[in-house]
Amino acid sequence: MKSLFTFLLAFGLAGAALAQGSGTAATSAKGQPTLKPIDFRTDPTAMEFAKEAGSQAIQQWVSDFVAKKFDAKTYAFLPVQGDIDGGYFRAAAEAAFAEAVMGTDFGVYTSKNDPMFETLSKEMFQELDVEASADIFNPETIQKFRRVNVAALVVGRIAGIYYAEQPPKSGVQVEGFEQKAVQVRVIFRAYENSTGRLLWGGERVASVTLPSTNVTVKRDWILWTAAGLGVLFLLFILHRMLLASNRPR
Repeated sequence: MKSLFTFLLAFGLAGAALAQGSGTAATSAKGQPTLKPIDFRTDPTAMEFAKEAGSQAIQQWVSDFVAKKFDAKTYAFLPVQGDIDGGYFRAAAEAAFAEAVMGTDFGVYTSKNDPMFETLSKEMFQELDVEASADIFNPETIQKFRRVNVAALVVGRIAGIYYAEQPPKSGVQVEGFEQKAVQVRVIFRAYENSTGRLLWGGERVASVTLPSTNVTVKRDWILWTAAGLGVLFLLFILHRMLLASNRPR
């Protein structure tokens, strides 16, 4: 009987510990989420989530780029290929860069300051083939802007705006494991204006979780409930064992 009690006690404590540690283990997904392109014509409500996710990805790129501290001091952002809502991501990139370099000798050259730059930007954007995304990074095209007094040009492309979804098996999902989000992938590259030389570039990805219509269960509640049930079960077994041992033989 004593050995049985020892086994049950150890089993219960292990179960409680497992429940407490499950918050980390459960975050490892078995498969990649399904990516579905967003059509804003049929789902305009996704626009705001795409803006937020894209802005986060752009801020990541800008932060990494500014940390490089290239010799070029003045940067101009060209129209972003695949932009939404009338150039939202271009404006977001300019604002993020201006904020990141505030108080330094770096600066942003906006098209509003120079009609020639604005004209060249529009011409370049119109010439681009949406399907031939590599053309936007062609140094020969970049060098068209040599007439503009700017040290470097930043060219961007929205590589994709998706629904990233891995729905739960049931209608109940655990807090912290929401599986539906809007994901935006951006590619930005900076070129030296005088030579067309690539300074630096890269892709950044950000996601914004969508509000869920499923019932959401607090993860802490699950952990503590599991631990509490384990303790109650052990007390019940202990009570039964004590009653059995006190019976007259």
